[in-house]
Amino acid sequence: MSGIVVIALVLGTVAHASPEELFRTALAQQQAGAKSRATFEAAIAAYVARRDEGVRNPDLDRTIGSAYLLMGEVPEAIAWYRRGLRLAPHDAALQEALMLARERVARPPGRTFGLPPAVMPSPRPWLFLGATLAWLAACVTFTRWYLRRGGWPWPALGCTLLALGLGIAWVRHPAEPTVIVVTRRDEVFLRRGDGVDFAPRYEVPLPAGTEGDALAQRGDWWLVQLSGGERGWIAGADLLLIADE
Repeated sequence: MSGIVVIALVLGTVAHASPEELFRTALAQQQAGAKSRATFEAAIAAYVARRDEGVRNPDLDRTIGSAYLLMGEVPEAIAWYRRGLRLAPHDAALQEALMLARERVARPPGRTFGLPPAVMPSPRPWLFLGATLAWLAACVTFTRWYLRRGGWPWPALGCTLLALGLGIAWVRHPAEPTVIVVTRRDEVFLRRGDGVDFAPRYEVPLPAGTEGDALAQRGDWWLVQLSGGERGWIAGADLLLIADE
C-alpha cells in the first residue's frame, strides 16, 4: 500500500520537482519496495541539465553517480565519480563512493590485469610550481652573492640543484590522461587492432566497470591502457568516456 501512495505522490509532483526532490522521492520509492528507476532517471536528467547550464561541483557529480549506483548501473556510477574527482581529487566522499562502486565490479577470479587505478591527484602542477619558486630563489641568492662578492654561493647552488631536480621530476612524471574510459558492458576484449577481425590480446574479457586511459583514437575504436600497463583496442560503443573539462 505504501508503494502505491509513493507512486501517486510522484505522478503528481514530478513535473515541477527539483532534482533534489526527485532524488529523495526515488529513495523513498526504493525503500518502500516500489518501482524507482523512472524517478531516478528523471533525477539524473534534471541534474545533468543543471550541469549543462554551467554548474560544476563534485557534490553534483557524486549525486548523479549515486543515483546510477542505486539503479545498479555500476559503470555509469564509476564514470560520474571519476568526473567529480577531476574537479576535487581530495574529496573523501567521492573517493569512498568510488571504492564502493568498484567493489561491485564482477571481476573473474584469478584476474591479474584490469584492476582499477588508485585515485591520486597528479603532482605535476606542484612540481612545476616548486621548480619555478626554487629557480627564482636561486636567481635571488646568486644575485646577492654576486653583488657582495663574499663567501661561497652555496645557497644559490642549492636552490639551483633543487630547481633542476623538481624540473626533471615534472617532465618525467606522467600527467593525468585527457580521457578516462570505463567499459560499459561485460565480455569486452582488449584487441590487437582497431576492429573485430583482430584477435583479443588476452583470453579473459574485461567486466563492465573496468577503468583505463585512452591513448589514441582510430575511427570508432580507442587504444586503451589499463592500470597494469596492458594495452589494447576497444570499440567506442563499449566505453564510457570521461574527457577533461
